[in-house]
Amino acid sequence: MGKKLAVIKLGGLAANHEATLRVLFEEMRELRKSHTWVLVHGGGKEVTQVAERFGVVSRFRDGVRLTSPEEMPIVDMVLAGRMNTYMVRTANAAGLCAVGLGGQDGRTLLAQPIDEPEIPDCRTARPAQVRTDLLKLLIKNKYLPIVHSTAMDAEGRGLNVNADEVALALASELKASALVFLSDVDGVLVDTEVVASLDKKTAQRLVAEGKISGGMVIKIQSSFQAVEKGLGRVIIGQFKLHGDLQKLLSYEMGTQIR
Repeated sequence: MGKKLAVIKLGGLAANHEATLRVLFEEMRELRKSHTWVLVHGGGKEVTQVAERFGVVSRFRDGVRLTSPEEMPIVDMVLAGRMNTYMVRTANAAGLCAVGLGGQDGRTLLAQPIDEPEIPDCRTARPAQVRTDLLKLLIKNKYLPIVHSTAMDAEGRGLNVNADEVALALASELKASALVFLSDVDGVLVDTEVVASLDKKTAQRLVAEGKISGGMVIKIQSSFQAVEKGLGRVIIGQFKLHGDLQKLLSYEMGTQIR
C-alpha cells in the first residue's frame, strides 16, 4: 500500500509560534512512512505590518486582502522572501528536505484578478489554472514542497491569492487523500462545541440557521466543492502538541468535511 498524500494549509499557532512549528515538522518527519506532504502558507499579518512601514495602507473586504499594485511587491517580499525562507529553513532543521516555491514556479498556478472598482488593476486573484508537474516531481524525489500563495497572470504579472484557495486548488488537482486546515480554532464550532463531522446537507442547514457564519462559511463551501472534484476529505483543526497531526488525520480531533 502506497503512501497517502496530504496537503497542509498552515495557519494559527503552528504558523506563528516557532517552537510549535518545529514540533509540527518533527511529527511530519515521523509520519513519512505513511504520508507524503505538500505545505501551503500565507502570511497576511506580516504583510500588513511591513506595508505599514512603507506607508502602504492595506485594505480588506470580508477578510480578503484587496491587493493594490503598490502592495504587490510587499506581498512578494514577505511571502516569497521572509516567510517561505523561514518555513524552509525550519523544516530542514527538523530533518525534512524542503523546497520553497510559489504559484509562478513551473507555472504551477495561474490566477485571474478579481474585479474591484475601488482598486484599479487589483492584484488579488482567484485560482484559474493548476499544473502539478513540479509538485509531483518534488514529491517523487522525497522533497517537501512548501508553497507560498503568490501566483501570476497570463502576462507574467504577480498576483496575490488567498492561501486557503491555493491549498484547495492544489489538493483537488493532486487528488490528495486529505487537506488539513490548521487554524486558531479547534474545528467548526456550533454552540461552542466542535462538530466532529459535517456532510453537505448538515452544513447547509447550520449556515441557514446562522450557527456557522463568517469566513468559515466560505471555507466549508469551498471544501465541499473540492471533495466533489476528487479531494479525499478536508479536516479543520488546530495543532498545539506533538501527536495532534496524527489525531487530526485519524478523526480524533477537529472537524472532518466529507
